[in-house]
Amino acid sequence: MVPVPPTPTRLWRRRPAHGAELASALARELRLPLAGRSLWFAPGQRVTRQSRTEPRARRAARRTAFRAADVPRVVLLVDDVMSTGATVDGCARALRAAGCDRVYVAVLAT
Repeated sequence: MVPVPPTPTRLWRRRPAHGAELASALARELRLPLAGRSLWFAPGQRVTRQSRTEPRARRAARRTAFRAADVPRVVLLVDDVMSTGATVDGCARALRAAGCDRVYVAVLAT
């Protein structure tokens, strides 16, 4: 299980990270390992407020926004909210590039 990482700004403003808290509770309940540091924002990545951008621009911005390492072959990606799916898509791309075969997604709200 891997949580979607919060942006550095969002983590600073809003602790705890909701996705990480949700993933932690879900991992405990399902007795699955939590790989909380396997996915992160790419260094130097410009982070913009996604709610004010068009879906096409969101997908383009998130496509290369994440990096991953030390990932298992199958991952359950956990986030608190999903709107257009651009963030989840960017995370899944990074996980696949790091060697993950399958990525499943669980979100609390859409």
